[in-house]
Amino acid sequence: MPHLSPETTPLTSDQLLVLYKNCRFAEALALAERLLVAFPDHPALLACAIDCGLRLAWSAQQEERWSEAEALYRRLLRLNPHHPETLFRLGYLLQEQNHPEAETLYRQLLVLQPEQAEAWYNLANLLKQHNRLADAHDAYQQAIRLHPQAQHARAWQNLGLLLQTMQQNDAAKRALQEAIRLEPQHADLHANLGNLLHKNGDDAAAEVCYRQALALHPQHKIYLCNLGIILAGQQRISEAEACYRSILQQDPQYGDARWNLGLLLLRQERYAEGWACYEARLLPGQRQHEPPQWSFPQWRGESLQGLSLLVLCEQGFGDTIQFCRYLPLLRQQGVRRLTLLCPAPLLPLLHQLPGVDLLSDETPDEQIPPHERWIFLMSIPHCLGASFSLLPLALPYLAASSARTANWRNRLPANRLLIGLCWQGSPLHKNDRQRSLSSLRLLAPLWQMTEVVWVSLQMGEGSTDCAQYASTQPLIELGSQIKDFADTAAILSLLHGVVTVDSAVAHLCGALAKPCWLLLPRYNTDWRWLLERADSPWYPGVMQLFRQESMGEWQGVIERVMEQMRQTLLPTFSGRADSTHPDPNGPVSH
Repeated sequence: MPHLSPETTPLTSDQLLVLYKNCRFAEALALAERLLVAFPDHPALLACAIDCGLRLAWSAQQEERWSEAEALYRRLLRLNPHHPETLFRLGYLLQEQNHPEAETLYRQLLVLQPEQAEAWYNLANLLKQHNRLADAHDAYQQAIRLHPQAQHARAWQNLGLLLQTMQQNDAAKRALQEAIRLEPQHADLHANLGNLLHKNGDDAAAEVCYRQALALHPQHKIYLCNLGIILAGQQRISEAEACYRSILQQDPQYGDARWNLGLLLLRQERYAEGWACYEARLLPGQRQHEPPQWSFPQWRGESLQGLSLLVLCEQGFGDTIQFCRYLPLLRQQGVRRLTLLCPAPLLPLLHQLPGVDLLSDETPDEQIPPHERWIFLMSIPHCLGASFSLLPLALPYLAASSARTANWRNRLPANRLLIGLCWQGSPLHKNDRQRSLSSLRLLAPLWQMTEVVWVSLQMGEGSTDCAQYASTQPLIELGSQIKDFADTAAILSLLHGVVTVDSAVAHLCGALAKPCWLLLPRYNTDWRWLLERADSPWYPGVMQLFRQESMGEWQGVIERVMEQMRQTLLPTFSGRADSTHPDPNGPVSH
């Protein structure tokens, strides 16, 4: 309690003191404010008013009475616009509410107290939140300079996360390591470093970090799940499964663990539980697509006899091509009317599906006719109760348009062995860095096969690689001319096979029963290619799988593809009486 002189505040100092000592801070503040009208320069009165107001505001803030706390802080600033603690506390309160004035308050405070480390730290967090990364970086550096001890390890932590966002991964690693040095018992710091190392492809070091985090915080769900992900990526299947199941014992509804367990089970052909866990992709924390808000309900596996059903495509183009095979099964279940809502680039290809109406996924909701049920495409196996024995295996289940095929035929030479190439998938895929080739240059060993005319099917930025290698290996570049998947299907029908990475082109080859040599990464191989198999039961007889023997190593994969083609494809082709374009409607030799 500030000292109040009776000489300067007659008759009221004792009353103010009694109010303060009895914690009647609201009354004390009001009385001090009235006294300040008469004694505006009295420091003890001002200090008393500020002290009472801060106590009241903090109590309101603790009880989440935000507007009341804010009003009190502003009331104090009217008494003293330059009071550092009031500026700091109101700045923090407004920062929590994402109010733009917070930055102004912090900067006012830092003019008064430029060595205030906490204010620099809070300002840095605010700037980072608003994506002003360079300014945030400078503010974190100031906070660290002024407060370098262990209690400010969080500044190093947040600086590390910021540097990671700025793609300065080496500096980010050093910052997180410094945070750990200052506070080695902070489990989140080890986990954050593990996340960075995993992102940079150093999963051995990331595993150490996650295990250190778990030693400090056993059974932490996020740490366990992240550890499971990197173990699964390294094909340490049983260890990864143990991580996911440990989480689900604690929390059966934990979406990340159930989703990742589903991927792991499907990869092992454990379909009954795998399809059920795969449904976790639709939980709120996992959703790639929000469930539609239609008046008709989602199909959950009940009888479809006589009902109309709307099927929604999801995830990538390849997923739709792979799973559209299930639509005829739905008609066999008695569906009266079946509609597929799919991406526009697939519409011309999928129009041939028997008994299926097609709509573009860009169709406004009000133009979608009402149905009695709806379902996501990749939930169909689960709702059917389909084990792998129920998978529709007949190939092909898609075909190229004869008109499109005729359009592309003259762009390819006759009487030559034509092999398509696709070396990159969608860059939006979470494992694209591992599954795609960084450059067409990695396929250069294939140029030794002079019997082959190579045809580029590569679309997107990767198609520009063709011009760079035109002098050493002329490719017939068609990717940049492809408009949709019906065009791709027509070109494939004119080829003798395709060498591709894991992409929609691979699934289209399978659906068309076109021979395909599929290049697969060692790390985090997609679940549908199963474990260590050289063939695919999804596309029997047409697809051969070539897996990396070590992470990032493509040379051996390419050499094995060449050897296989020389043993099987070249003798078959050279022995034909007429080596023309393959008949798109005729049998395919494997």
